[in-house]
Formats: sequence, structure tokens, C-alpha cells
Amino acid sequence: MEKRQSPISNRLTIHDAHQFEVKLEYNLEELQHSDNYKIEAVFVIPRSLGINRGTYRKEAFYEDLVNYIRFKTPTYSFKLLLDPCFAPSPINVIGGIRESLSKAPPDGEKLYIEKQCIKELKLLGSMFKARLRDFRFYIIKRMSNEKYRKELLIFRLEEIVNRGIALMNRFRELDQSFSKELPGDTLLLKYFRIIDEFISHIFEAEMVMIFQNVEKMLVDHPRLRPIRENFEEFIRREIQYRKEKEFQSFIEDKEISRENYLHLMGKYKKVVNSVLYLDLLRENRDIEFINIVGALAAFIAAAFFSLVMFFLSQQYTADLIFYTFLGTLAYVFKDRLKDIIKMVFYPRLLSRFADHDNRIREEGNRVIGNIREKVFFADMEKIAPVFREALRRTRPLVPMEESAEEVLIYQKEIHINTKLIKEIHTRTVNITDIMRFNVAKYLEKMDNPDELIPFFDVQKDKLSTVMGSRVYHVNLFLKFSHFSDSGENTSYERYRVVLCKWGIKRLEYLGNIK
Repeated sequence: MEKRQSPISNRLTIHDAHQFEVKLEYNLEELQHSDNYKIEAVFVIPRSLGINRGTYRKEAFYEDLVNYIRFKTPTYSFKLLLDPCFAPSPINVIGGIRESLSKAPPDGEKLYIEKQCIKELKLLGSMFKARLRDFRFYIIKRMSNEKYRKELLIFRLEEIVNRGIALMNRFRELDQSFSKELPGDTLLLKYFRIIDEFISHIFEAEMVMIFQNVEKMLVDHPRLRPIRENFEEFIRREIQYRKEKEFQSFIEDKEISRENYLHLMGKYKKVVNSVLYLDLLRENRDIEFINIVGALAAFIAAAFFSLVMFFLSQQYTADLIFYTFLGTLAYVFKDRLKDIIKMVFYPRLLSRFADHDNRIREEGNRVIGNIREKVFFADMEKIAPVFREALRRTRPLVPMEESAEEVLIYQKEIHINTKLIKEIHTRTVNITDIMRFNVAKYLEKMDNPDELIPFFDVQKDKLSTVMGSRVYHVNLFLKFSHFSDSGENTSYERYRVVLCKWGIKRLEYLGNIK
């Protein structure tokens, strides 16, 4: 039976100098009532970095891990978003809300309608940005394909420009229509203004990057210049429009202007994306087991002390000093016995249970799933044989025993109520899960990143020196599992995180593991 494609899409990227992120997309199946996934990340860390059981507690790991979970942005073409017969388009939904408000509904219902309109405005901004981003990725992909059709590419470019402008104009028609009905300080009109400024700048920024990429491939194409001139003329009018509307963000030849632009666009992006984000309510599950072990240890220690005292009570009159000493010793040993029991059983017991149980909640505190997660250090012999074999293949001259490394394992189980999600939502169905790992603590014990290398330069026929970079390799293995009625579907991937004293130097994808 042919193995079907993994329902988990993933992408690793560098977020900044100290953070990299794993972006997962759970593609929920059509006929499933629920979907269950498991992600396992195995970090093989050089021991010289000082990351081990004694120095890097699980609490520190969770402090370094930022987790976001949200619905995946629905990706509709500008053509569909403009189609008056396409019901899922936020433009059409907002138009319908405009008609509902014109009928003067009761105050309670009016407030609900306005909240729904704000939600659609955010969704429109998110879809607008996602469509431009996807088209930019499409262009980049075409650049790597020598067989791309230039005429198709130029047609798609002209289409995205014209329909992007048409969509912005249609949005502004709705904005004017709402402005005639509502007071100027209404919360809904403030959101219209935020989305207007957001899509204005996003369209300019994304299209500039798209044109820069297209011009590398189609520099001599006769239709490219008219399309670019059309876009540039629109942007000139758009800059004037921003001034008339007194938008707050402008890109000028001043540092404070660029700083203000990035700050505001960051805020607008969070506003727009908030419609897709889900809440994670984290509960510490290991506290229950800690209390159980503590109570059990106290019971055993108390029982031991009671038995000793019962024995001494039978012998107490025989030798007062000697048995008083034994009673005192038993009392002291009682507390030590309790601590010993906890020390022995805590690691063994807690390793079998999750650290946290996170409930996934959407608007209205509706629970649509949960996430259980656990992190622990393990011996190299305990990791999956497929991972050990992958390490051996890339280290033909260095025995595994000579590689002083620590193994940190992070496990994450995800349960999603697919049936409930599909009963409630029609556009936002699939789930995106973002895990951002901070490696700042890994850098503290690193050596200087630059080191002088003396060598004999054959080409120049002289003794020479050159500066080299000292780097550290953290091997990262990822195991993706999906559990369904048809069985388990598992895939493995390997990456290398290359670090130096200043942070993450690069991420290397080392391929799938069979």
C-alpha cells in the first residue's frame, strides 16, 4: 500500500540572531471526527556548551520556547475575493453587514453585528497579505525553474496588480458607505482606517519585492514596463491619498520615519492576525504527581517513625539515655527518609507524565483541542535507532563514543476536534502551530567566534594566516506522526543548527530520514 503524503507540513526558519522557529501546519482530514498528532524534537547538543540536566532545567526550556497556535490563513485569489457571487469573501460579508446595519437593528444586535464586521475586516487584511506573499513565493519558485513560461508569468503579474488595486478600491467604497451611516468616532470606523492603512502599505511593499524579482527574469520583456508604470502611477496617487487621510506611517529619508513605520506596521499586523490566533491555557500536570509523591514519602516516613517509637515505648524503662538517643535519631532520620524517597521517585514517576496540558480555545472560550508537552534529557542509547544511524553516517571518522554530546528531547501531542471545527467554521479550518526556540543560553560558554589559522599558502608559495569562524553544531531531529482510523503515518527529518558566539549563523536541512 502506497504511503500517503504526511498531513503535517513544516518549515524551519531563522527568526533572529538568537531564535529559530518551526512552523507546522496540521491539514485536517475530511472524514475525521478528531485528529491526533505527535511531534518529537531531539536536540543533540555539544557538551562543551554546558547544557545538561544540572544546568538547564525544564522550566528554563519552557521559558526559551514560545508557542503560537492559530488557524491557517484562508488563501483565496483576488478574483474570488472580488466575485460578488463568492459568499466566503469578506468583501461580500461586509457588504451584507452594511445592509443589516441600515435596517436599524436593536442596540444589542447592532453591537454584535459590528463585532462581526470587525472580524471580517481583520480577515480581509490577513487574506490580502497572504495572497501577495504567496504570489511572491510563486515568483521565486518560477525563478528556479528554467522551463517557466514567460507569457504566463507576465499575465499573472498584470493580473495581481490590477485586481489588487480593484480590491483596495472596492474596500474603500465600503468604507465610505459605512462612514455615511456611523458617527466618526465609532470603533468600527477605526478598524476600517487601520485595515485601509495596513493594506495600502502591504500592497506597496510586497509588489516592490515582486517587481524586483520579476525584473531579474523578464528584464527585456516588452509588457513589463507598462505594468510597472501602471503600478508606480498608482503608488504616487496612494501616497497622496495617505496624506489626505492623515495616515500615521510614512517612509521618508529620516531614521525616525522608518522607525515609526516599522513600529506601526508591526502593531497593525498583530491586529490583523489576531482574528486567527487561538488561546493556549497551560496547566502544570506534574504538580499533581509531585504532591502524590510528597504525600506518599511523608506517609512512609511517619509510619517508620511511629513504628520506631512504638518499639521504644516497650523498652523505654530499661535504659533511659540509650533509648532517648534512638528516639531522637529516628526523628531526624524521618525527614531524611522523606527527602530520599522524593529524590528517587520524582524523576522516575514524572518522566512518565506530561509537564503541561494546554487547552486550545477559540472565541467564546470554546475548547477545540488540547496539547500535552514534555521535555527531558536522555542517554544517546535511548533515542530512536534511525537518529543514531543518521549521526553515524555523517561521522565516518569519529566514533559515537568520542562525541561528547547531551540529548534533549521535547515531545508534543496534539488532539484537535476536527468535527467541531468544521461545524463552526467554513473558511478557517486548518491549524498552524509555531514553535520558536531561543538558543541564547547555548551561547554563554562558547569560545571567541574568530580564530587565526596559520597555514602554507600553496598558490602564493608562502607562509600565511587567515581568520576562520569557530562554530558549534546542534543536530536537530524531527519526528512527525499522525494517528487516524487508517493507522499511523510517520516521517523523519534532520537539520543542523550552526551556532557561533554571536548567535545562529545558519540552518542546514539535511534531508528526510528513511
